[in-house]
Amino acid sequence: MSDTQISSVIRAAAPTLDRDLLNRARRHRRRTLELMTVCAVALVPWTVLLAATLPRDTRFITGASPG
Repeated sequence: MSDTQISSVIRAAAPTLDRDLLNRARRHRRRTLELMTVCAVALVPWTVLLAATLPRDTRFITGASPG
């Protein structure tokens, strides 16, 4: 193969690689966003549960003496 043929093959393959790379980046970004959404949604019930079950007396939490 001559140099011009090689450069033609490289130029022809470049858009495919760019398109594949962009598709992979989009899929990765979408999966990351989905994971972050699931984590945020899962944290809401835990936050409510902790708020409902933790003691209200801050002296108990900080270890201050009651008197």
